[in-house]
Amino acid sequence: MRRDIVQRPATERYFQLLTQMYASLRYIDTRHPWLPIEGQPDFTGSNDAPSSDNVDGEVTANRATSQDPVGASSEQNQQLQAATEPARDTPQLFQQRLKELAQDLVAKESQIEHLIDTLPGIGTSQRDQEARLKELEKQLQEVEAERVEAVLEKERLLERLDSQIMKMGGW
Repeated sequence: MRRDIVQRPATERYFQLLTQMYASLRYIDTRHPWLPIEGQPDFTGSNDAPSSDNVDGEVTANRATSQDPVGASSEQNQQLQAATEPARDTPQLFQQRLKELAQDLVAKESQIEHLIDTLPGIGTSQRDQEARLKELEKQLQEVEAERVEAVLEKERLLERLDSQIMKMGGW
């Protein structure tokens, strides 16, 4: 049970790091600015992805058409895709946000490293750790015995107080 308490913050931070990594990759995938390809038309400033060319140079149908309702035109598909995709960032904004995401990931990783370094038992042998646990368990038993004794004393004092109050009240 104690091990779970110690490991929980580290586990939560690990999952936070994974979530941040996923969000960063998703941001990069959906918000990166289009880069011109040599010998291809320039599509910068457009949210629509260019349609791919097959080997013979013929324009192929948009890959989403096989999933679209019957009768939907290619133009409608592109409009729908443009409406659901987030706007692309300018190269400067993208680089700025990319730097911020990297700094956030490094900071979260540093927090995890710090937690790992502060875990009890780092740098000690298993035998030493087991001896320390036995010592702590013995101390815990002693403190628990003192607590139980204090609770019993409290109950005795409350009974005595009640009896004194009853005597004074004449009941």
